[in-house]
Amino acid sequence: MSPLTEAWQTSSRMNLLILKELKNEDLQHSLSTRGGRTIGDQLLHIHKTRMQWLEFADKNLYAEIKKNE
Repeated sequence: MSPLTEAWQTSSRMNLLILKELKNEDLQHSLSTRGGRTIGDQLLHIHKTRMQWLEFADKNLYAEIKKNE
């Protein structure tokens, strides 16, 4: 397994652990005092960024995931 794949799997595993523990109301919280992103907004940003990279790297896999969203 490549170091990049290993890093992605570790990151994904940690994100899933975090999501499992969050309640819906937790997603609306923000530590920002200047109107920054909520936890939900930050997670959505991560997802959108990953999808942009996936579209660039593997259009077929991107299309399959988008179809199932």
